[in-house]
Amino acid sequence: MRRKSKRKMQKSKFKKAFAFLVLIFLSANLSFLPVNAQGETGVLIVKVKSQEDAQNLSKLASEIDPLFGNIYRITVPDQAGTENYLSSVPWVEFAEKDAIVKLETNAQDPLFVLDINELAKQWYLPKMQAHLAWEKTIGAGITVAIIDTGIDARHEDLNDGRVVKGYANYCQAPGVKSGDCLIRVTGELAAGVNSDDNGHGTIVAGIIGAISNNNKGIAGIVWNVKLIDC
Repeated sequence: MRRKSKRKMQKSKFKKAFAFLVLIFLSANLSFLPVNAQGETGVLIVKVKSQEDAQNLSKLASEIDPLFGNIYRITVPDQAGTENYLSSVPWVEFAEKDAIVKLETNAQDPLFVLDINELAKQWYLPKMQAHLAWEKTIGAGITVAIIDTGIDARHEDLNDGRVVKGYANYCQAPGVKSGDCLIRVTGELAAGVNSDDNGHGTIVAGIIGAISNNNKGIAGIVWNVKLIDC
C-alpha cells in the first residue's frame, strides 16, 4: 500500500511539473508573438531564406502575396510589432514597411550638379541641399521682388512670363551734394521687357528663379516663382 501511495505521489508530482513546464513554454512563445490588439494594420515586404520558411508567414498574416524569389507582401494586424518580430528571427533576411518609392526631384539643366566640387557650375545648390527641398515644394505661389539693376525678362531662363510688371525708382542724375538727385526716374515697368543696363540684376533673378528643366542654362532655386523688378 505504501509503494502504491508513493507511486501515486510521484505521478502527481510529475504531472504538476509537466504542466508547469508547458505553461512556461506557452507563455514564452506568446511573449514573442508580434500581434498587438492595439496595433495598426499594415503591409510589409518580407524576404525569407527559403520557401519552407514562407510557411511561417501564414501564422502572422491575413494575406500573403508572393512577389518574386523568396520575397512576399503580407498584410498583418500589427505592422510595427510584426516588423520588429520578423527582423529578429533567423529565417527572415529582411522585413520592411511597404511604401511608395519616388524618383528624386532634380533639375535637367546643363549647369545643375549634385557635386559641390563642380565649382564652374551650380555647386551652391547641393551645398544648400536645394534638391532635397524640392522634394517638399518647388515654390508655387511665391513672388520675389528683385531690388537691383533691373531684369532682362527676355533671357532664355526668364522668358516664360515669370517676370511680371515692376516698378522703377532710381536716381538718373545725382547732384553735387551727397544724397541729392537732379533727375529721379519713377514709374511702372512693363512685364517681359529688358530693364537691366548692367546685368547684375538679371543674374540675381536667375539664381533665385531661373526656369528649371528647360535644358538651358541654370536651375532656379525656386521653380514656380514670379519675379518683380524694383
